[in-house]
Amino acid sequence: MAALAAPIGSRGGCSFVHENCFYLYGGYKSGQNPRVPRVDSDLWCLDLQSCSWSVKACSVEKPSASKPSSLAQALRKKVLTGASCAVTGGRLYVFGGWSVGMRNAEVWELELSSGTWRELQPVEAEEAEGPLCKDKAGMVAYGEEMLCVFGGYGYPNRYRLQRGASYNWDQQYLDVCWTNELHLFHVGQRLWLSPEVTGPRPPPCAAFSFTQVDCCRVALFGGRQQRQRVNELYILNMEDWHWSGVCMPLLPSTPWPSLRSFHAACSLVDPSCLAPPPQVQRSHGATHTPPISAAPRCELPWLPCPRPDLCCPSPLPVSPKLLVLWGMDNEANPVSDAWILDVDALSWRKVVCCVCMLVWCQLGTKYISAFDKNRWTKN
Repeated sequence: MAALAAPIGSRGGCSFVHENCFYLYGGYKSGQNPRVPRVDSDLWCLDLQSCSWSVKACSVEKPSASKPSSLAQALRKKVLTGASCAVTGGRLYVFGGWSVGMRNAEVWELELSSGTWRELQPVEAEEAEGPLCKDKAGMVAYGEEMLCVFGGYGYPNRYRLQRGASYNWDQQYLDVCWTNELHLFHVGQRLWLSPEVTGPRPPPCAAFSFTQVDCCRVALFGGRQQRQRVNELYILNMEDWHWSGVCMPLLPSTPWPSLRSFHAACSLVDPSCLAPPPQVQRSHGATHTPPISAAPRCELPWLPCPRPDLCCPSPLPVSPKLLVLWGMDNEANPVSDAWILDVDALSWRKVVCCVCMLVWCQLGTKYISAFDKNRWTKN
């Protein structure tokens, strides 16, 4: 990988951390005509030790004979904006997105060690309930063989609409809708599955954050429900596919992030290191507490900061914390604040930070660091 200055600003791309590197893929180039956008097909890599950017060389595995396609067509299909991504087992998985004027429901796999892309063509099961062709959905990995995909904005394809899910059709573009469907994709079997979902689902939405916060819980925050941005919080338990119901502040004075969509979010600690507590107390700032299965907390020591030259020397506690950054409000204006959610207490606090980055330490725990050595502090 040749060292380069930095990627040009873009939006709608995928980002993730793997082996002490921050990766960025896809997205609109800034300053482009939105009607004829230029989409970045490069996979950019930021080395978190040297803080230098490079482009990782990638290729596309030759398509199978059952679905003939040229290499150029395959490359064109994988250049996306608004796609969803997840990393597990040394592989990046990308679902859906917008490309060449169309949305899709394809699943692509990138072997990060070799830089080889390949499409995971799903098995055509009879009466299958697969996802819409959509973008702006959420996706997390559940183990190394399962991908969980929720929500998004798109239109039906060859699959049946999912039973129990809702679809709110766009009044301006009548063939496109918001949805709250929840699907699982089994990587090994290449099969779309519909789990039995319990609890009140979030309304159909898109452009939200969908972040795994421990070994079995996912936090959904914000997003767009038709023309309205929201600041609602939901917790999904992947052990029994139970939704918590909406979590909102009881009082106007309760600290809570504002309405937003297209924001960034990440877990402050590697979710695979954390198990949910056996009991979660109701927070004074939330109207609903998610049901949590009895599981012992992962007893890990406090870990030292991997880059003391870049951030505060204080270690971070090993407990589920969600960081939410920036976004866009109802008037399409940028939101420039940052919040940390205590997942167990369902309480938020606003923090003051500078430009941030994600860091893997040697024990595999994710941290947030500040370039100018400032601490994360209450506002």
